[in-house]
Amino acid sequence: MTIARTITPLMSNMPRCILGEGPHVDGDNNRLLWVDIEGKAVHIYFFASQHHTAIPTPTRVGFAVLAGDDSIIAGLDDGIYRYHDGTWNLLDGCNTDARNRFNDGKTSPDGRYLFAGTMNLGTGVDGKREPTGAFYRMDTHGHVTQLRQGVFTSNGIGWSPDQKTMYYIDTGLRKIMQFDYHVVTGTPSHERDFATGKRFDGLCVSDDGHILVAIWGEGTVEIYTPDGRLAHSIALPAPQTTSVALGGRSGNTLYVTSASQLSEAELTAHPLAGQVFVVEGLPYHAQKAHKFKWQA
Repeated sequence: MTIARTITPLMSNMPRCILGEGPHVDGDNNRLLWVDIEGKAVHIYFFASQHHTAIPTPTRVGFAVLAGDDSIIAGLDDGIYRYHDGTWNLLDGCNTDARNRFNDGKTSPDGRYLFAGTMNLGTGVDGKREPTGAFYRMDTHGHVTQLRQGVFTSNGIGWSPDQKTMYYIDTGLRKIMQFDYHVVTGTPSHERDFATGKRFDGLCVSDDGHILVAIWGEGTVEIYTPDGRLAHSIALPAPQTTSVALGGRSGNTLYVTSASQLSEAELTAHPLAGQVFVVEGLPYHAQKAHKFKWQA
């Protein structure tokens, strides 16, 4: 079922992202954070002043999250970096495979762990992706553990409101996976399929356990019930929807990133491709989330 809501671009004059991804709402400072992977920048939008700024990155940036000290932790081509006082410093060069780059990343709801993964750049035969990527967990002291290998495109990450269930996407497998999650150790276990058959991209989980996920190539956000049934579909004016985040004044505004990796004809047909979209008035609200509790 489709739900019709007010959908507008975040900014009318913002240059389109090449590959917008990973929106994060910082409720403490009333701002939105996202990345342009191929544009090599972390973007920040301040809701009150409507001011927008972009922080350049040395290489492609697959994700960026905020730490409690207001620094930025981000995944670049070769590893996980920290941005502080105008400088990017490498924390862990865990991606040693030049065929990969970092992609989506997310802080656990309690702020104890950062989860992120890599994806193959399409260097195989005929440009096909190969399962050379991996999925990692970093603790607050900067120690990185590899949790999974053989990944095509590491993507959407989220947790149920009680933090007992973790969701994870490998877009190349066309499925959302579901795990039991141990809060103290940050360990996912007992993998099973939650939803299958789509090019699932970034996701978030509402405070009542619904899963909101962007569908790459379809220009939609799909919303699933906690038991895996498709509840709603939201059509966006851009075919390459990439990721989602709930937040805003009442917690029920959805922010959707998109890409503009299209032909000239497709860009003419979809002039808003690459924008961040604001979807107002949904019956779903954001969970309370903590920033990454960086201690090193």
